[in-house]
Amino acid sequence: MPKLDKPKSDTPMKDAAALVAAPGITNQGITNKADERLFIPRAETESLEQDILRRRHIERYAVARQFVHGVTVDSACGCGYGTHILAKNPDVTRAYGIDMSAEAVDFATREYGGDRVKFIHGEIGAVKIELADTLVSIETIEHLEAPKVLNDFVEAHAVESLVVSFPIKKTTHYNQFHHWDFKTQDIADIFFNFSIYKEFLFQYDTCFVCLVRHNRPGRPEKRWRSPDLR
Repeated sequence: MPKLDKPKSDTPMKDAAALVAAPGITNQGITNKADERLFIPRAETESLEQDILRRRHIERYAVARQFVHGVTVDSACGCGYGTHILAKNPDVTRAYGIDMSAEAVDFATREYGGDRVKFIHGEIGAVKIELADTLVSIETIEHLEAPKVLNDFVEAHAVESLVVSFPIKKTTHYNQFHHWDFKTQDIADIFFNFSIYKEFLFQYDTCFVCLVRHNRPGRPEKRWRSPDLR
C-alpha cells in the first residue's frame, strides 16, 4: 500500500477539517480542500447585524423579566414590546409603560395594551400612578440629563426593587443621545436608599444592576442580632 503524503496545513485543526471534508487523498495532496472563509455580501452582513441588534433589545427585557413582580413600571418604554415582555411574568399584577413620545405610546397602546398593561405619555418625573413594586430602566438612564429623576419617581411611588441596565463602555464620545458614562457605583449613588444584590454583564456591552430597598415602606426590616451584641 503506497504511503500517503501528509496534507500541508498551518494547524492540526485545519488538517482535521480537510480530512473530514475530503477523505480522498493522493500524492498530490487533498483533492477537495475545506472552505476556510465565509463569503458574505455587504447587504447580507448589514441585514444580519440589524437582526442581531433587534434581537438584543428583546433579549434584554427577557433577562429583566425574571427580576420583576407586582406593579411594574417600564421607564422609557418606547413602542411597548418591553413592557409586554415584562408583563408575561406571572408575578406581575400590572405593568405600566411610560414614554415621552406620544407616537410611541399610541403604537404601544394599540399593539400591546390590555387589562394588565397600560401606557402613559409623559416624562417620568411628572407622571403619577399607583404605588409600584418594581421599576425597570433598560438602556435609559444614560439618556437622562438628570438621572436622579428616576430616584424621585421610585421614592414618590414607594418602589421596592429596581432593574437598571446601561452600557458597560464609554459611549458619550460617539453617541450624541448619551449624557453619561456610568459605573455601578454611580447607580448605587443615585438610588441611595437601595442596596445592590445582583450585578452581571449581558453579552459584551451591557451591565445589569438589580437593587432592593433597604427599608421598605410599611415593611420594617427584621435584622438579625446576636444576643451577645449590645
